[in-house]
Amino acid sequence: MTQDLDPTQELAQKNTWTTGVLTFLIPLFGYIYTKRYKALLTTFGVFLGLTTLCYLSEPSLEEDEDFIAGMMFLYSVGATVENTRAIGQAKKRVISQAPMVPLLNPDRAKIQLLRLAKAQGEMTLAECVLETDCSPAEIRQWLEELQREDLIQIDNRERDGAIVYRII
Repeated sequence: MTQDLDPTQELAQKNTWTTGVLTFLIPLFGYIYTKRYKALLTTFGVFLGLTTLCYLSEPSLEEDEDFIAGMMFLYSVGATVENTRAIGQAKKRVISQAPMVPLLNPDRAKIQLLRLAKAQGEMTLAECVLETDCSPAEIRQWLEELQREDLIQIDNRERDGAIVYRII
């Protein structure tokens, strides 16, 4: 059973180099590869509009082959940059939407939390999150395990009443 992908995820799976080469050589093929038909029409419309404006302002350009080749080259470069940039942006969006995966295994994280408590004397949940780059729920679970193992104690800080964790 195949799973339908969101257009952003589908675009993020495309190869940037393949897209760049295809779009530079034949822009139509590059846009077909990425399935970005609206962008194809937009870039081609801009190309036609600029070319038409140039012809209207200087009618003699119609017979100038260098002008036509130059405009086609500019269109290829512009379309290539636009199409490959769209893939890069899609990849960034997919990465930013991905769920956070803890960088530490639980045992390693507990040791890191104990070292932090020893170094600072007391630590808040926020400090633990910043130190380990893990979610507050994971940190809270690890701190509760450390408390059950009689390695830390939970207390309130006298000056502001904040919940702090201290090493025993």
